[in-house]
Amino acid sequence: MNTPRLTFLLLLVIALVVLPGCQKSTPAVPGSGTPVAKPAQAPVQLATAEQKLVERQVRIPFTLEGFQQIDVTSRIDGHLRTVHFDIGDPVVAGDLLAELHVPELAVEIERQELVIEEAERAIESRHAEQQQAVAQIAEQEALLELRSRELRRIRNLVEAGALTKEKQDEAEFAVAAVEAAEVRIRAQIATAGTRIRRAEAQLLIEEAELQRREVLASYTRIEAPFDGHITARHVHPGSFVEPAGGENSTALYQLESTKSLRMVMFLPLADASSLGTGQGLSIVSLEGMDDLPEPQQPLAIARTSRAFQRGSRMMRAEADLDNSDGLLKPGDYGVAEIVLERFEEQPVIPVTAIVTRKAADGTTGYSVMRVDTDGQVWRSDVELLFQDTHVAVIGHGLEVGDQVITSNQDQFSDQQQLTPTQRESSYR
Repeated sequence: MNTPRLTFLLLLVIALVVLPGCQKSTPAVPGSGTPVAKPAQAPVQLATAEQKLVERQVRIPFTLEGFQQIDVTSRIDGHLRTVHFDIGDPVVAGDLLAELHVPELAVEIERQELVIEEAERAIESRHAEQQQAVAQIAEQEALLELRSRELRRIRNLVEAGALTKEKQDEAEFAVAAVEAAEVRIRAQIATAGTRIRRAEAQLLIEEAELQRREVLASYTRIEAPFDGHITARHVHPGSFVEPAGGENSTALYQLESTKSLRMVMFLPLADASSLGTGQGLSIVSLEGMDDLPEPQQPLAIARTSRAFQRGSRMMRAEADLDNSDGLLKPGDYGVAEIVLERFEEQPVIPVTAIVTRKAADGTTGYSVMRVDTDGQVWRSDVELLFQDTHVAVIGHGLEVGDQVITSNQDQFSDQQQLTPTQRESSYR
């Protein structure tokens, strides 16, 4: 075999394999006859800012509670005579729920009535004394008139010399005696009046005490303060109960109203900041019910606690729900949707048109790539009021009818002029 020829052929094959990969490409020189490759133009996707209704909504769990709910307690201590209702029973305001047996109250009321009778008799006696004294005053006034006339007659006779001065002195003494008796009787009348007023004041005190004891006696009848259902019962006839406020106070029943319910929700800080009374809501789902009851009137937030709970940092909100038909019960739960904000006049664009940027101070800003009618691109800072997975609501920086780029914004620069091809390829 011809070894040099074989070696030459092997070297030729190696060169053919290696050399193409080692060649460097040289850019084509304009005017050299070699065509220059044009950079690909980014496609433009445009959207028009529209004015339409956008709602910011949140879904939150809720629990139904009776509009009113209390522990029914006694106002006085005593033993239960009767218990008229049991758990689950409906009651109406004023229904007699239970009765206490407090016999000492009846004895005290009877004693107080006797005290009042005695006070009334004392007043009558003082009035009789006063009337008697008034009658005596009339007699003394008549006697004084008689003695005064007699004194004048005697004075005339004394002046005429028909009688001695001693007779005049006797007549004057008789008038003075009558006047003194009249003063004494008038003092008796005043004293009787004072005694009458004192006795009347005492009568008022005794009557107030009787009224107090009668009120205490009325507390032996424990009545329902409002319409509702008995949700718990804790006592039986014969049980000793103590009033509320004591160390061993006893709750007889738990009573909860059911004709009107509260939808109780707890919202986190981010949503509660936009929560206010009057905002509408709707029931999305209710556990155990496939067909949701139609509310009698539109539901709305009726009240908020206006404070965050210390542990969870959640705010309590409530809505009133009419339950006249009795389909719902306290303790039912579900999910409600609350409209936190409504945007009706602001420009709305696809959320993909928003460009997020970080400033040097760490704050977040937003902008859009706006395209004017001449096809020129402008970077515009905007105020972002709200965004979800589909749309963004703009506060300022954009007008209704403006067009914005919705994709590949990083491939466009501020004040860039779109080519006719790009403008024709864009869709709106």
